[in-house]
Amino acid sequence: MPRAQDMDDVYYSTSSGLDETREVFFAGCGLPERWADRRQFTVAELGFGTGLNMAALAGLWTMHRPAPAARLHLVSVEGRLMSREDAQRALSPWRDELGEPLELLLAQWPHRARGVQRMDLGSGVTLTLLQDDVKPALDGADFQADAWFLDGFSPAKNDAMWSPEVMAQIARLSAPGAVVGTYTVAGFVRRGLADAGFDVAKKPGFGRKRERLEAIWPETARPARPDPLLIDIKPERPARVAIIGAGIMGAVLACRFHQMGSDVVVFDGADGLEQGTSANPLALIMPRLDAGDTPAARAMLDAYLNALTFYDAFPDAVSRIDINQPASDEKSAQRFAKILKDPPLDETLLSNMDVTHGMIHRNGMIADPIALRRALLAGIDVRWNTRVSAIRAGRPAAYALENGDMGEAELIICAGGMGLPTLLQGASPPLAGRSGQLEWMEHEDGTHEAWAGGRYAIDARKKRLFGASFLPTDTAHPPHPDAGLRLENIEGLKALAPAVAARIDDARLSSRTGVRATTPDRLPFVGRLPDEAAYLSLYGEDLEKGRSSSAPYCDAHLPGLMVAGGLGARGFTWAPLLADIAIALANGGPMPTGRASHETLSPARFIMRDCKRGVRRPRV
Repeated sequence: MPRAQDMDDVYYSTSSGLDETREVFFAGCGLPERWADRRQFTVAELGFGTGLNMAALAGLWTMHRPAPAARLHLVSVEGRLMSREDAQRALSPWRDELGEPLELLLAQWPHRARGVQRMDLGSGVTLTLLQDDVKPALDGADFQADAWFLDGFSPAKNDAMWSPEVMAQIARLSAPGAVVGTYTVAGFVRRGLADAGFDVAKKPGFGRKRERLEAIWPETARPARPDPLLIDIKPERPARVAIIGAGIMGAVLACRFHQMGSDVVVFDGADGLEQGTSANPLALIMPRLDAGDTPAARAMLDAYLNALTFYDAFPDAVSRIDINQPASDEKSAQRFAKILKDPPLDETLLSNMDVTHGMIHRNGMIADPIALRRALLAGIDVRWNTRVSAIRAGRPAAYALENGDMGEAELIICAGGMGLPTLLQGASPPLAGRSGQLEWMEHEDGTHEAWAGGRYAIDARKKRLFGASFLPTDTAHPPHPDAGLRLENIEGLKALAPAVAARIDDARLSSRTGVRATTPDRLPFVGRLPDEAAYLSLYGEDLEKGRSSSAPYCDAHLPGLMVAGGLGARGFTWAPLLADIAIALANGGPMPTGRASHETLSPARFIMRDCKRGVRRPRV
């Protein structure tokens, strides 16, 4: 029987944890009957614990899935994640009974890291785990639950989870008609739910508990709120999606929308997979860690953890590797020391590099970009040598090709890197090009190591690759390789990883160049594009004068269009998170990152900042 030492409480009923789950939570929330005619259904839980409730619910969905395309979204909050080994022991009595969903959960068991992680439990079930204390986790969450399992430790031992403030957040995150199930009937829990607006009733309990609670949120829809960052727009659930760009961003988008059941077509002006920055011989997948706990820092962590889980499904193209990140100077050494004093990732992902006062990113990743994109685009209609010359917003949206052909799609996603400003004209988020040159050679050694620190070096998969320069450019076309930049890259390699530099044969080196698209704040973007005239009319004056908008909700965006880009030097790390945000915006469901982090990635942030600075004003 697993027991939390700090709370002095058990994780599930001593009678039968699985029977309690079925009686208190499944039957208490009317499952599976309540999802019988639903295209998607969301269940949220406070108290992930051993993962028993979520694995069992995934199994119930598999038996009673209302339609082959239906989706079940699970959201769970946990502040003290147990180890995979402890979870395996705790769940061992039910491994045969719960089968594949439980095995998938254990195989993807999350890392201890404050933030958001997502797992695929098969049969259209996704689990989004929010790791944090319950109140900040809910404060930053962005979803609408149809059912709630309140399964934290006893209110007498963990009153913070059952506070009135938490009940108010549960109400905020509840869809009309949502049902809450819990084993406790504590008076302050009943009052907290009732004061938050729920209709609360006692029901027969399970095991030695005589009673339990059920609570129902009213069926009335919530009033719309101002949305200057364009992240609350009603999902369109597109059947046909057109994606412009087959780099890593476009490839991941195509894969994810295809997995969601959309008919996907991809356009790219290149001859094939071998062209573009996303065709480098190797790519490194790692985060940039910040000492502060900011929305941007959390977005980067969520992106990294999301990428690790997502790319694990492509073992032929992606593999794990320890990435050494030495401190380059005293300032970076102090920053690393501050991070390692309160590390944002557990010891399986981050440790101290004693000799150089740096960090080691355990279980980072390297990718073969061409092989990975080939796998991502398998089974998808990709039109190479095909340039989109114009697009038009609408329901549906439309595109024109340079050869004169026309087409329509419920959703067009522009993921063309530095080609966005030309394609979108004045509607594009601001982008600046950074040209990069790297050097590489093939070999037959069995070396397997990676280094990062301003520049980077990878010696694995029978390739040695290092670089890369990061120079401003005003063109989307990559420059020709430069001998001077090669010398700079070699000198940089000697400083970063002398052992790798000693294995370089200058005569066998090849150079490769590309252009990365970056934004003014160095963060990428994904989401809907503002309709400038409608946006300024609705929000411009309020933003300029620094006051909260009182304007009602309005479609201040270009319908049928999204953008994803500005990935900079970490495209392979960012792409899976940005794709999942696009999926949630288009189809509904929980966001794969906190709301504040999502806001930092919205394309509308740029016009919003311009309004605040008085750069853009409503037209008279």
